[in-house]
Amino acid sequence: SVFGYSLFIIQSESMEPELHKNDLVIVRSGIEIKEGDIITFYNDGSFPDKYKVVTHRVYKIVLQEGTYFYYTMGDNNEGSADAGERTIDEICGICVSKVRNLGLLFNYLQSPIGLITVGIVFLLYTLKDLIFTKLFMREK
Repeated sequence: SVFGYSLFIIQSESMEPELHKNDLVIVRSGIEIKEGDIITFYNDGSFPDKYKVVTHRVYKIVLQEGTYFYYTMGDNNEGSADAGERTIDEICGICVSKVRNLGLLFNYLQSPIGLITVGIVFLLYTLKDLIFTKLFMREK
């Protein structure tokens, strides 16, 4: 988190048409959550283990004995609510912005081939002066 903002990549189609798989979402923490907000929260075991965090819409908020409980559901989950409720301790924040498909680039850059590509580009950029100097010196 930087200045209360975090970046997450949507991993499934559960929030379509609002959010699509591989969209990058910008999530802000520390602001009041209201019904209808899209929040990102830690997987409490209710979802497959491959999902570390989940981004779904809040459809109901209940205040019980001084604690707020947030009930969530994916927009594309045909009225099937998520199991259980979320507390503020599980919530990363509210989705404040999105960038279509930018998650593809982030996923690529985190892959082995993406890291190799970045390494090669960095190496070529670093050595460009040396390479061009040698090439021009040979021509003279």
